[in-house]
Amino acid sequence: MMGNDNKLSYKDENDPEDFLDNTQEKQKELEQKCEEYLLGWKRALADYDNLKKEIVREKKSLQEFILIDYLERLFPIVDHFAKAIQYKPNDVSKEIENWFQGILCVESQLRELLKELGVKSFGQEGDLFDAHQHEAIASRSDPLKEEGVILEVQQVGWKREEKVLRPAKVIINKISDSDS
Repeated sequence: MMGNDNKLSYKDENDPEDFLDNTQEKQKELEQKCEEYLLGWKRALADYDNLKKEIVREKKSLQEFILIDYLERLFPIVDHFAKAIQYKPNDVSKEIENWFQGILCVESQLRELLKELGVKSFGQEGDLFDAHQHEAIASRSDPLKEEGVILEVQQVGWKREEKVLRPAKVIINKISDSDS
């Protein structure tokens, strides 16, 4: 009997063995197609899972990039607050003193926000110069201090976790040969 693809074809309708052979052959073909489809679905599911993970990674990376951009814009503001506080005049009126306390409060809140975001300032007078964290903008010679020690900090540095966001600008001790 000859038929379309949906029907089993075999030589002799009355031969059960021929019918069984053809049925088993058709079953193997169908099982093979099922296995191919299953593997395809598994691959598609794995690709989808990988895509979701990649989207999460990219989103996190973009958030980090945006945060660092905002932080880099915020650092000069924090610097200006520090400079303003550093140059507070002595003998001021009660009103000016109250105003100054408000400035201190705002500066403190800014520093607390940076701390919550995992950002720390660094660069202290007396620290040893580290080219990965500091930018030497000048050098002076002080024979009473160790070679390469930071004599003065012109601008504090900032880092988040271990990543340096802005190097500290420093003046370092450079003992010349003629001083020895």
